[in-house]
Amino acid sequence: ALGPAVHLDFAEHRSQAAKIKVNPRGNLWATGHFMGKKSVTGSPHLESPQEPAVPVVFGPSLRALLEDVMELLTRELLKILLQERLLDENQGKYDLADQETGLLTKVLEKYFST
Repeated sequence: ALGPAVHLDFAEHRSQAAKIKVNPRGNLWATGHFMGKKSVTGSPHLESPQEPAVPVVFGPSLRALLEDVMELLTRELLKILLQERLLDENQGKYDLADQETGLLTKVLEKYFST
């Protein structure tokens, strides 16, 4: 605690602070650059790789919808690739004896049959 002999006067400091000249048209190169940046720990860019690619700012229902759309697009892409592969095999462009091609075709056919 402060004794009775100690007296703090902040009035003189207030008057000095009021005399600071502010130039609103000064150097504005960084204005807005850090606006809204509170910390990096909550940044969606620092999420673990296991997280879905849907941004965190969306609500749970929108996130679920976007994840469903991404899954549907992935399935359709794989289906198109399988159809193209089967067409090429039927036209004789691929060697059916190739184990990798046959295995990939079987896996994709099984995936789409479910």
